[in-house]
Amino acid sequence: MSAFSEAFDNDGEKFDSGPIAEGTYDCTLVDIDTEANPLTGEMATTLVYEVDSGSNAKRRIWDKVKHQDSVAWKAAQIYRSYGIQGKPERWEEWANTISEKKGSKLSISIAHRQYDGKTYTNVVKASLSEKPPF
Repeated sequence: MSAFSEAFDNDGEKFDSGPIAEGTYDCTLVDIDTEANPLTGEMATTLVYEVDSGSNAKRRIWDKVKHQDSVAWKAAQIYRSYGIQGKPERWEEWANTISEKKGSKLSISIAHRQYDGKTYTNVVKASLSEKPPF
């Protein structure tokens, strides 16, 4: 039986595990996508981390950064925590530079927040597991 057909046999149990527990995880930055919101046209960059080991291995953590001046502090924090030197002048430059870090090993700390009766996972800290050679 294929993995595709098995997915229909499990009654969605893989998705019933709830949010990943708060804490710090060794992760790999597996995807970075910058795109416009189809409704508003507002640009945002989504960072996708995959947990490398432990009981949460292979689970993913998403962090979205809207390209707004009100969250430029978060963009700067991510830039520095990835070990990137310099100062981008525009959001596009920031996103392009961040995308070069795909495949990097990072330590990701997460916390939960409640909104409208749902639990959301927030990345509160990221740092390279391997420090750059400078």
